Amino acid sequence: MKAFAIVVSIVVVVVCLFYGVATSFKWTGEEAVDVTVKDTLGADALKIDSSISRVTITTDPAATEVTARLHGSSAGVGGKAQLNITRTGSTVTVRAWRDVMGFSFFSLNRLYLDVVLPSSFAGELDCQCSAGNLNIDSDLALKSLKAHSSAGSISVKNVKATDFIKIDSSAGSVGTGALECATADISSSAGGINVEACTAKTVKLHSSAGSVNANSLSGEVDASSSAGPVDIKMRDITADIR
Repeated sequence: MKAFAIVVSIVVVVVCLFYGVATSFKWTGEEAVDVTVKDTLGADALKIDSSISRVTITTDPAATEVTARLHGSSAGVGGKAQLNITRTGSTVTVRAWRDVMGFSFFSLNRLYLDVVLPSSFAGELDCQCSAGNLNIDSDLALKSLKAHSSAGSISVKNVKATDFIKIDSSAGSVGTGALECATADISSSAGGINVEACTAKTVKLHSSAGSVNANSLSGEVDASSSAGPVDIKMRDITADIR
């Protein structure tokens, strides 16, 4: 009898927990999303962080502010897709997310985050994308560039940086135009690397699951692949090549 009472109590607790979870995390049907936010970009650094969409970054010589537009359709657990711009000190952050009780969920999203920057922006650019491809479709002149994708490929046009360029993809290939910086670090965990040209004091290229192809390199080079060929062409040889 005592054992039966314990089993009943356990069942009641499990049912209550299941009901609580089911009512807290409701499935949201597919909905259209089209949100635009803007902010004057009087800042030294810009961070773009999206956990629910692909990201495309372009520049506009006539722009005086940063404009971010999240559009497409979304379906998932809990709250709606959200987009905002915040400012902390000299850093402006554009963030796209879907938040439920402090956790981010995404499922069946077909969302796109388009960010347009003034061509005059020359600070630190940090792009983090965990739900699709990351594309930088304009030439940039910056202090530094960080570009990371956890769930897609990365494509970067020509970039000049007075400091460093760091590009890495956890789930796709990396392709770049001409890069010029103090140090360049480009890696892919699930795809190949293609670099049109790179001038830097040190250049590091590594693929864990694809080939490495680079043309017109200059500087100290460390190129490697765990699962494919390495083909590099030097513009000049002034330092070690590994």
